[in-house]
Amino acid sequence: MNEANNATVIVGPVSPPSAPVTKSTVTVRAANHPRSGGLEGPPAPRWQLRLWRIVATQARFALVVGAVVAVVAGVLGGLAAASGATRYSSTTLMMIDDPYQLATAGDAGQLLKLESLRVKYAGLIGTDVIAGPVAAELGLTPQQVIGAVTPEVSGVTLLMGVQATWRSPQMAQRLSSAVADEVTSYVRAQDVAFRIPAADRFTFDTVDPATPAVAEQPSRYKAATVGVGAAVIGFVLGFGVVQAVRNRRLSAA
Repeated sequence: MNEANNATVIVGPVSPPSAPVTKSTVTVRAANHPRSGGLEGPPAPRWQLRLWRIVATQARFALVVGAVVAVVAGVLGGLAAASGATRYSSTTLMMIDDPYQLATAGDAGQLLKLESLRVKYAGLIGTDVIAGPVAAELGLTPQQVIGAVTPEVSGVTLLMGVQATWRSPQMAQRLSSAVADEVTSYVRAQDVAFRIPAADRFTFDTVDPATPAVAEQPSRYKAATVGVGAAVIGFVLGFGVVQAVRNRRLSAA
């Protein structure tokens, strides 16, 4: 048999068979498409898609209801904050002093030491050490005293204010004065308990008695802040409830 008859004749270039298009291939091509930005993140969780369908479907009516609820809640909240109870405040001015040490000191070290002690005793006003005896004297609880009294310390000075705020002007003035007196008594008791030499003792006394109580009305800023917060909460609740009720069938989809 002639071998030439068994030879394969190649007429032109043979193209390789096309590779089957799989799901991963489609995904890669879609991700590399110019309009896709070359990125494709993981699919959103099912609960997010369901929530979006509930919120976005026919939302116009819910927006109107939410806006109405927001206006009503904002107005009522602002009026309630503006009509709050009047508070009264009174302030007693105290001074920490150590005449002998200040007179003999050659630098500002003693002044800084006293200023540090002033801050220490200002902090004690917010504890049972000072608030406890004052509460027992005025028929209050230590927590009430701590919540009503604020020490005022600013700058490197020897002065400290004791501000008390209460619902009545008489109690505000009594509370400020009682706390200042207790600070003085506590400092003197510490000198005796630790047998501090007279030359090393400092004093913490009242230099300006408790001022007549001043009325403090609720501020407009507070009323506006409360009103805005109530409006935001009202809108979210109004919009959310309407959409949840109208589109409850989508929650099971």
